[in-house]
Amino acid sequence: MPSPSVVHIVIDDSTSKVITGTYEYDRTNDGKLIVPAYSGYPPTPSAGEMFWDTATNSLYRRNDGNTAWEAVEALAAHHASTHEIGGDDLVSHSNLTGKGTNTHTQIDTHIADATKHRIINDSGTSATELWSASKINTALGGITYTNASTTPEDVGGIAAGSTFSAVTMQEMWDDLLYPYQDPTFSSFSISGQSSTLEVGDSIPASVTFTWGTTNSGNVSSNSLIIRDVTGASDLATGLADDSSEAIVMSGAIQLTAQGSYVFRIRGTDTDAPSKDFQRDATYNWRWKFYWGTSATTTLTEAQIESLPNGGNGLYSSLSRTYSLDAAASQYKYICYPATLGTLSTFTDTSTMLAVPFEAPYTVSVTNSFGQTTNYNVYKSTNMLGGAMNIAVT
Repeated sequence: MPSPSVVHIVIDDSTSKVITGTYEYDRTNDGKLIVPAYSGYPPTPSAGEMFWDTATNSLYRRNDGNTAWEAVEALAAHHASTHEIGGDDLVSHSNLTGKGTNTHTQIDTHIADATKHRIINDSGTSATELWSASKINTALGGITYTNASTTPEDVGGIAAGSTFSAVTMQEMWDDLLYPYQDPTFSSFSISGQSSTLEVGDSIPASVTFTWGTTNSGNVSSNSLIIRDVTGASDLATGLADDSSEAIVMSGAIQLTAQGSYVFRIRGTDTDAPSKDFQRDATYNWRWKFYWGTSATTTLTEAQIESLPNGGNGLYSSLSRTYSLDAAASQYKYICYPATLGTLSTFTDTSTMLAVPFEAPYTVSVTNSFGQTTNYNVYKSTNMLGGAMNIAVT
């Protein structure tokens, strides 16, 4: 280390100006160092002493073991203030870092203004005292309502004619905003069973009924009934709302003439008073319709049943449109059960022109289920080779 001119720094902040004999620290002059007194390092330094080297403008400190001098870097000079140990230097509010936009006076005024502050006091009644959340919940929970006369009209979930006796606010709001939702059956059928059958076909004795419900939480427990409406008997009672039920009926259901058969599911809701709700499943038996082309002028039963376009139509009414394929030098045929009546118009849907058909003749047809009925057979007056859509009424 060089032999510099050394300033011995001893700062005593207990008075406004301190003279340590060899060095003066001037508080009133913004803490500036004034004059050095030593020309070299002291021969008997103490651990922690600090000296300023005026030749190199460096600060040195005697190490804790008092064996060597160590350079002190990045030292920020600081002196005690009034706020720290009671000195007489004051720091203005306006000079504080992060002081915000309010003055010291404004802050004091706000803090001292009791009207701007509230305290939690469940027993208090003044304008600046508030109830706790617990107190509020308890107070509101104890409010009830009783009406002097029945309600005159429906309001939300409250029906006209309702009466209330000491009901809580929770119950009132729930009734008003959340009306009771009636359950319904959204579906009901026999699993895997077509709703339209050919006359003579059967619904087997062993079936599984399936159903769906809306608002199922409002279905009374074990209140479901499955009934054979046409046969006037209950097939199952006391059922849970579990979407399906396997049932063995007394026998298969077969119709040998055109007609319908009805099953019904019924349940009870949880409303007071309770109400029943239901849904029907209707199964229809129909005769087949046949249509197509043939060069034959008079069709037999077998030829009717083999017409190329028909045989899959199970209908209950006459008015519809028939699609007939192109076939050179062939007649267009339409055949259906005579019990449905006669046709009066035949219209080509592409031209909207009438298509001439001869008066019908009757042929007895026995289907694959052994059921027999007479069919009206209509033949176009002329051989029509092109494909056509013919609307009939």
